[in-house]
Amino acid sequence: MHQIITGIIFGIIGALMRVAITTYRHVFYYKEKMNKKSFIIYLAATLIIGSFVGIIFSFKPIIATLGGYAGNDLVGTFKKAFKKKKFKVN
Repeated sequence: MHQIITGIIFGIIGALMRVAITTYRHVFYYKEKMNKKSFIIYLAATLIIGSFVGIIFSFKPIIATLGGYAGNDLVGTFKKAFKKKKFKVN
């Protein structure tokens, strides 16, 4: 049980790092305005994904942190893969 809680905490830490870096990049580098509602949804989704990935990789805290950071990339990749249209070759 202690290992799962540790995985959740470090997964959330990784997800928060992801949110901070992405927000900084979009606000200061791309000069985009931040929509509060979108940011809250993004933050919540990232924390949920980070905690689940942290549970999966809970055997080492650093791996759980990296998993929490990269969890959104994993979900984004699945979204892109399922969005592609299938076509038939005659």
